[in-house]
Amino acid sequence: MFPGLIAIYLILFVMCAVAFSSREGYWSPVTIFGITAFYYYLALPLELYLKGEEVFSTYPALFLVTDETRLRIAIAAVLSFLGFIAGHHLSGLGQALRESHQQANGRIPRSLAWFFIGSVGLLFMVYGTTIFERLSYMEAAERKSGDSFFGFITKNCLILIGLLAATVLQRRDLSRYFALPLLLPIIYWGFFTSDKNPLLIAALAVSVIWVGVKSRSTKYLYFYCGAAILAVASLPLFSALRAEQDVQIGSAFENFSVERTDARGPLMSLSATMANEEPTIHGMSYIQGLVSWVPRSIWPNRPKNLAQEFAVANIPNWNEGMGLGYSLLAEGYVNFGFTGVFLHYLVLSLMMGWIMRATYALCKSSGDTAYWRALVVIVYFQLLVLMHRGPVSQVVQIGIHEFVVPVFLFWILDRRTKHANRGLRSRPNLPLTSRRAIAAT
Repeated sequence: MFPGLIAIYLILFVMCAVAFSSREGYWSPVTIFGITAFYYYLALPLELYLKGEEVFSTYPALFLVTDETRLRIAIAAVLSFLGFIAGHHLSGLGQALRESHQQANGRIPRSLAWFFIGSVGLLFMVYGTTIFERLSYMEAAERKSGDSFFGFITKNCLILIGLLAATVLQRRDLSRYFALPLLLPIIYWGFFTSDKNPLLIAALAVSVIWVGVKSRSTKYLYFYCGAAILAVASLPLFSALRAEQDVQIGSAFENFSVERTDARGPLMSLSATMANEEPTIHGMSYIQGLVSWVPRSIWPNRPKNLAQEFAVANIPNWNEGMGLGYSLLAEGYVNFGFTGVFLHYLVLSLMMGWIMRATYALCKSSGDTAYWRALVVIVYFQLLVLMHRGPVSQVVQIGIHEFVVPVFLFWILDRRTKHANRGLRSRPNLPLTSRRAIAAT
C-alpha cells in the first residue's frame, strides 16, 4: 500500500506540473512544492521502507516509523499536494506569472535601493566589525535567537541583495551580468556562518531567469528534479564542513542517507503525530501564528509555537535557538486530522497566491514587474522550500519579516512617486509654481 501511495504522489506531481507548465513554465510553485514536499514528507519513510527499518534518530531522541505510521504519512502527503494545487489554482497566481515576463525591464526601485543602503549602514553602525567574528553554526543560531535585531537585520541584508541581483538579472543587455558579483557576499556569508539559507537565496536569485514561460520544455522538469537530488546529496558535505570535519566527497556520496539530511528533523514531529502521540489541538496553532511575528526582545514571554514546544519536550536542557524542526504536515493533521491536512494546504496556498497577485497588481501599475518576479523567487519560492520545516506561525513570521516591509516601502516610495510624476506629465503647460503645488499634494 505504501509504495502505491508513493506512485500516486509522483503521478499526480508530474500530471500537475505538465498541466500548469503551459502558462507558468516548470519553474513554478507547483514544481517547487511537489519536489520539496516529497523530500520532507516521503523521502525518509521511503528509505526506511526500502531498508526494512522502523527506527531513526537525531540525538538525543529516537522515533519509530511503523507500517501504519508510514501509511498515514503517505496519505497525508498526497492530500497536502492536492490541497496546495487546489489553492494555487483558485488564487489565479499562474496568470500573473504568465504575464509578468512581458514587461520586465530590470529597473531597480527607489525603495529597494534606499532600504538596502539603510540596512547595511545600520548593521555596521550598531555592530561594527563584530559581525565578522567567526561563529560556529550553534553560536550563530544562539546569537540570532538571543539578539532578534541582529537576526532580522542580517537576514534583511541577504534578502535585499538577493532582490537586487534577481531584478538586475532580468535586464536584456550586458548590465545583467553585474548581478552575479552581488551574489558573492551572500555565498560568503553562508559559508562564514555555516548556514545553508544564504546559499539558497543566491541560487533562487539566479533562478529568476526561468520564471514563467521561459521554462515550458519538459527538459526543465528533468533538470529541476536532478538539481534537487544533487542538492540533497550534497547536504552531508555541507554538514561536515559546518562541523569542521574532513570533507570526503567520494565517501559522502557512497554512504549517503536521507537520515543524515534536513528531512529527519521535521519527520520526528510528523511520525510522532501520525502515531497518535500528540493530542488534537483544534486550530490553536493558527492563533499562535497571529502573534509569532513579535520579536522576543519586545515580548520575552511570547507563547512558544509548535516547533519550540516539540523541541522542549525532546531536547534535554533546551535553550533558545535549539530545535528539531516541526513538520507543516504534522500541524495540519494535529489540528483536524486528514480533512485538516487538505484544508490546511488549500487555505495556505490560496492566501499566499492572493497576496502575490495583489503585489503583482501594485508592481504592474508602476511598470516594475521585474521587481515582482524577484519577490516571487526570493521570498515566495524560498518560503515554499522552508515551509515544510516549521508550523504556520513560522510562515507568518517569515512573510512579515521578509515581504511586508519591502512591499510597504515600495508602495510609499515608488508607486506614489510614479503617480505624482504621471500627474505632472499630464499638465505640461502649467506654470512652475502650479506644478510644485500639485506635486506637494
